[in-house]
Formats: sequence, C-alpha cells, structure tokens
Amino acid sequence: CGTSGGAMVCWGQALDNTRQRIPNPALVFSPAPPRFDSVSVGSNAACGQTSTLTSYDVYCWGWDGSGEVGVNVSQQVVPPYARVPIQSAGVSTGGAFTCVDRVDGTVACFGDNTLGQLGNPYFTGAMTWVPQTVGYNLLTGSGRLLHGVSTGAEFASVCAHDPNGAAYCWGNGAATFGFGHSVVVRAPTAVPGGITFRAIA
Repeated sequence: CGTSGGAMVCWGQALDNTRQRIPNPALVFSPAPPRFDSVSVGSNAACGQTSTLTSYDVYCWGWDGSGEVGVNVSQQVVPPYARVPIQSAGVSTGGAFTCVDRVDGTVACFGDNTLGQLGNPYFTGAMTWVPQTVGYNLLTGSGRLLHGVSTGAEFASVCAHDPNGAAYCWGNGAATFGFGHSVVVRAPTAVPGGITFRAIA
C-alpha cells in the first residue's frame, strides 16, 4: 500500500477472507476519508495515519480476528474502514496486532497478546481490541515515554526509543533484542549497550 495525493492505494494480496490478488494499484477508499499521511501493513490488517488541524487519526482495515483493527468485531473489516479511538503520531501494524505512537508521547498496542506484544505487564489476556498502554505503571497511571514504535520483521516483536534515544523492546524473539536470553518479554525492556538511537526498525 501507499499514499498518493492523500489517497490510500493498495495492490497485491487482499487483506480479507478472499485473499484475492490485486495486480494493479487500486483505491482502498472511495470516497476517501481525511488525507492519509502514512500507511503500515501487517500480515492480517493495514492501518493509515491521517492528520488535520485538530486531530491525528488512525484508520484500519483487514481481518480483525485478534482485535488488530481496533474494533470489537472479530471479523473482516472492509471499507468503510474502522477509526481507532487514539490520537496518533504514527502507526505500525504487525502480524495480528497494531501499535500506535500517541501524541502524548506514549505507545498503545492492541490485538494479539499471546507473546507479550501489547507491552502492558498488567494485561494478561490473549488478545484485545482495546488499546493497551505500553509500560503501564500502576503508581503513576501512565505508560513509559516512547516513540518511533516498530513492530519489526518477526511480527511478534516490538521496539521503540525513549526521548533520550535509548531503545526498548518487548514481545517475542527476545534473543534478537540484545538481552542475551530467549524468553517472552511483556514490558518494555532497555536494550543494553548504551547506544543512542534516532530511529528503530
């Protein structure tokens, strides 16, 4: 998928139960919602970021079997899209979950949580469509300040960086995070090495 003049255009294998192949770029939405600034595509769903003078919204579509589209339907979501109730500064869609950079400087994730992808140590459910605050702290009632979230190539691992550039990761594939062990990590954990990052992928 890509954005062209604010419109969302996609091609390839459809994100629905038909899995039909779309050889040529085609408009996803007609008529279009507010102009899209960016897009992220996972294995089951896709999400687009829009912005206006007053709001920063995320719209998702595709298969919502684990809540990765951000609505309580547990089925295919086709255009018209689903608007996720988050003011967003960026979005990254994984295998069966989605993570969003909130405008308040925290990260929220929703969808599959079987491998700790949602990053909230106090949420133990297998899945949810309700956005979970990454690194949620019961004492402060807020999450860890993180930005630039990326769901990564493994589809069940997530990383982001804090305002000082320190990298934090959570989810599956912990051995690839630099922690030195291979276990599920359910809360954002600092990557060792003391390296300052400007971006994470």
